[in-house]
Amino acid sequence: MFQFLRLFLFGAFLTITSGCAGGLGNWARHDKPRRSEELSARPQVERGTPRPVIDGIGWVVGIPSKIILWDRRIDNHKISPETEAAVTRYVHDLDLNDTKIRLNQYAPIDEWRRLTANRTVGWGWRYTLGVLTWADEAVFPGRIFGGDRYNAYTNTISIYSDAPAVAVKEGSRARDIRSRSLPGTYAAVNSLPLVSMWHETVSTGYAMEYLQDELPESEREGYYLLYPSYGAHLGSNLASFTPVPNTIGAAIFAVPGHIVGRYEGNRMNDSQ
Repeated sequence: MFQFLRLFLFGAFLTITSGCAGGLGNWARHDKPRRSEELSARPQVERGTPRPVIDGIGWVVGIPSKIILWDRRIDNHKISPETEAAVTRYVHDLDLNDTKIRLNQYAPIDEWRRLTANRTVGWGWRYTLGVLTWADEAVFPGRIFGGDRYNAYTNTISIYSDAPAVAVKEGSRARDIRSRSLPGTYAAVNSLPLVSMWHETVSTGYAMEYLQDELPESEREGYYLLYPSYGAHLGSNLASFTPVPNTIGAAIFAVPGHIVGRYEGNRMNDSQ
């Protein structure tokens, strides 16, 4: 039964990706990211001003995510220097120097400026899906609703969880999209249900390899959080085709992710 869950959750996607994408074998081997010189000239990391009431509301709203991933640091809206250092180092190591990192920050005006200035994504995508994505984040801000994310249209990583592995995963999303010859098209296609599992697989693989090679102190955390996150993403995608709420689908499919992740993480004790 365990072997079935392991193969079901990760085998197919990781096998396809490692065999065809050619990028999961070495985190340091990557295509040169496309850059926007205007965005490169701006500060890379910004931290939101602490707002106890707003952040407290956000913590409560994030309870379902905390339960699904079984970690109180998810959507806790209080980012430690360790998490900041992890994502900053990742972006630096992968030469993503024009990628903005926002730590629990709400900045819709600056995000609009980044949207219009991001020449690496075609204007057709920026002023359609890009505008819709910007509007969604402006009306339903992560500062309250949580959800660590990478916005390809503004080239911005937004972090609301105090977990280095999760922050590195969002950096891996940027790496994957920015290395594509048509990043806007790639991002748009991978916003579709189930198709998005390709991007999810690649970015999860990149993140785990980086944690293993460069941040071994967070490798176990990667197993414990990124594996159930992968399962939750798959469950949410599948639920979109059924009457089942996405949150329920995510919770159900996160369970095998937790099983496999705990198994892999605990195996580290045996090999050390």
